[in-house]
Amino acid sequence: MRQVHNPKVTNILLKIFRKETGHYPSIKKPIQSTELCEIIEVELGDKKPPATIRKSINFIRENYLAPIGSNKNGYYICESEGDFEETSLHLLCRIRSLQDALFGIEKMKVDFLNNKPA
Repeated sequence: MRQVHNPKVTNILLKIFRKETGHYPSIKKPIQSTELCEIIEVELGDKKPPATIRKSINFIRENYLAPIGSNKNGYYICESEGDFEETSLHLLCRIRSLQDALFGIEKMKVDFLNNKPA
């Protein structure tokens, strides 16, 4: 299922990550989603949740619009091979975590169905 992004949020994020604003998130000084939410609220006059930011960032990445990296500290512009590698590892860890959660919920579903009274 493809995520739906908010075009207005995506455009603001593109300006930030294309260095068209006073913000310049780098791996040494990443920007957190809460700060991005605040910037977007000021720009749009409307509060957006972090999930909206994630959807727009994923849209930007999926469509090769800007090299947005991320790690546990926030988002940044990838400027070196190491930045891309760190982002890849971060995303792989998130995928693994989601796979583990899916495995757990599927096992609980089987247990639930097996123990369900007739």
